[in-house]
Amino acid sequence: MKSLKILLVEDDRVTQVIGKNYLEKYRDCFDELIIKENGAEAWDFLNRGLLGGSLPGLIILDINMPIMDGWELLMNMQDVPAFAEIPVCMLSSSVDPLDITRSTSFQQVKHYFTKPLKQQDIPKLLEFLETE
Repeated sequence: MKSLKILLVEDDRVTQVIGKNYLEKYRDCFDELIIKENGAEAWDFLNRGLLGGSLPGLIILDINMPIMDGWELLMNMQDVPAFAEIPVCMLSSSVDPLDITRSTSFQQVKHYFTKPLKQQDIPKLLEFLETE
């Protein structure tokens, strides 16, 4: 069961703080913001959520991270039906058209945002928050 949790998967502390500060202004739209620093931490969190019956309603995902990058996390998520249904918004410093095109090959990726995250991006980002 999805909840009104947002999972931010981002290794850069500045981007974490910016995202948290902007999202907090829309706190009435979600219950909790969880921050994980790489895909491996996010993968563990998702698996615990699956066992506990509580998955995030939106994942904001960086591409380039240590240990497990965003692409690997997306590929792993595709193999688990409950994870494949969670909407994902990419958040990357990459403006490479190949990365943007690659992101569209994943059904759960709903939008590609480039860093830095801007306050005006938040309403668009929250459009994808699954509430059911």
